[in-house]
Amino acid sequence: MDLETYLNAIENCPDEWTIYEDGGVKRSNSLLTLEHGIYDGYSMVLKTSLDNFEKFLGESNYTCDGRATEDKRRKSIWRHNPGTVVAVAYELGEDVMEEYKDFTIDITLHPYQGGRHEKGFQRKDIGQSKAIALVVSEMGRWALKEKIPIHIISSVGWKYFKTSEAKSRLVEFRPDKIL
Repeated sequence: MDLETYLNAIENCPDEWTIYEDGGVKRSNSLLTLEHGIYDGYSMVLKTSLDNFEKFLGESNYTCDGRATEDKRRKSIWRHNPGTVVAVAYELGEDVMEEYKDFTIDITLHPYQGGRHEKGFQRKDIGQSKAIALVVSEMGRWALKEKIPIHIISSVGWKYFKTSEAKSRLVEFRPDKIL
């Protein structure tokens, strides 16, 4: 799936939960999770420097919570204001899986709401999945505008995992390559 189509879909997907059947068992989950893979631990890789990504975050609605170096790879943690999502950015090392060798940083998103951040930085008017979707949209739109290659690892909705549609729902934007 192309990035623009995916971003439009998550921006317009209702912030609702639904009942679905999973192997004969009825479960409930967010439509954003079932259709678009939006959940805690949402992951994407980009082909840009960590410094460039941090510059984007610093100029946007994010606050840096810290930086570190682990296994010779730099890492930074950013809070999306008003405290709905935490983004963890890592430089990819040489031990990265073959399919991600063209990318340089990994971003993982976590929906920290409900008191995990200081009072006043919580957003209670949207659910956790919608909070992540808003951040994915911001980052995806930035990648489009700046022509930054991106592969959204988590873009396959849970209801598509075991179907023939799964591969076609992976999102990748590669202005540096002809796909």
